[in-house]
Amino acid sequence: MFLEGAEIQAVITLIHPNYSAPPYQAYLIMVAIVSISAVFNIHLARHLPMLEGVFLLGHLLGFALIILTLGILSPKVSASSVFTTFESQSGYSSLGLGVLVGQMSAVYGLIGSDGAVHMAEETKNAAINVPRSIAYSYLVNGILGFAMLVLYLFCLLDVDAALSSQVGSLGFPYMHMFVTGTGSNVAAACLGSMVLVLGWAGATSFLASTSRQTFAFARDSGLPFSNWLAYVDPKYLVPTRSIMFTWAFTVVICLIKIGSSTAFNAIISLQLLALLSTYAISIACLIYRRLRHDALPPCAWSLGRFGLPVNIIAFTYSLWVIVFCCFPSMVPVSAANFNWAPVIFTGVLSIAGVYYLLKGRKKYEGPVVNVSLY
Repeated sequence: MFLEGAEIQAVITLIHPNYSAPPYQAYLIMVAIVSISAVFNIHLARHLPMLEGVFLLGHLLGFALIILTLGILSPKVSASSVFTTFESQSGYSSLGLGVLVGQMSAVYGLIGSDGAVHMAEETKNAAINVPRSIAYSYLVNGILGFAMLVLYLFCLLDVDAALSSQVGSLGFPYMHMFVTGTGSNVAAACLGSMVLVLGWAGATSFLASTSRQTFAFARDSGLPFSNWLAYVDPKYLVPTRSIMFTWAFTVVICLIKIGSSTAFNAIISLQLLALLSTYAISIACLIYRRLRHDALPPCAWSLGRFGLPVNIIAFTYSLWVIVFCCFPSMVPVSAANFNWAPVIFTGVLSIAGVYYLLKGRKKYEGPVVNVSLY
């Protein structure tokens, strides 16, 4: 969410180069964005499926417009520079190790499609539509993302210039490519604005998914103050308290960015490690039951004979990525670029474990099944 605020500042600097982009303004912009998303999730919840369709259309149109604009107007580097030239700015002496650590960015870009599962109770024929949406989202966005990446590499004329540019210093070097590609700051701002709108659309979907996950866990008595968080508003028929809790948590966490970027980045670094760990644990349980030939819950979507091989590959790769999640992104290591994810992950697990032993194990009985299997 904070990145969305900073991204708006980057677009502003394209039109007003003298704008200094102070962090507190990025925070205030972020608060406005997440507040609008919360309003949509409460007051327009019944129209969320239609809005998601509009978001998808915007996603595809935005992709096509950027691809066509840069593909036609931007000067290009040679194919050999794109496909045979490798450069590492991570500081690792081994290019291979730098690539393995750098894969985190690619994984992060495609992770999280399990968010569809969190909306299962509000999805018709969820047993089919939820796994289908997960598979299609990976397929479509994987192809589109790779196409955009290749074009980006062709249009990225000077890596150092992009990183040192005004928008690059704010964390958005791709906007510098918009400038060099179109030859116009105004045109670059228009392309950047499309990305901003799609970012807000994603934020709205993230808020919906996260609030439903919070609600479901609270309904199963898995969180502190579960009774309060599991409340469903009789007027809007959505978990308004979970939505507002998600809003408040986002606002408070992003406040840390103003005081310390290092502390904020340390907390954010937990995301990938935590998600992959939950994936690995879930898949490991499934592999265990398959190898023991235990009966699995009935399902309407099945990979058949390919289920076990896919599970094993997914589990192995998850463990592989988890290892590199613990590496620093750059060397030499300092307090600013130190990877705090393993430390924070251990701390979160410890707190969760203590809560479970003291209270959770006495109350938690979930998950509650409220989805038709067929």
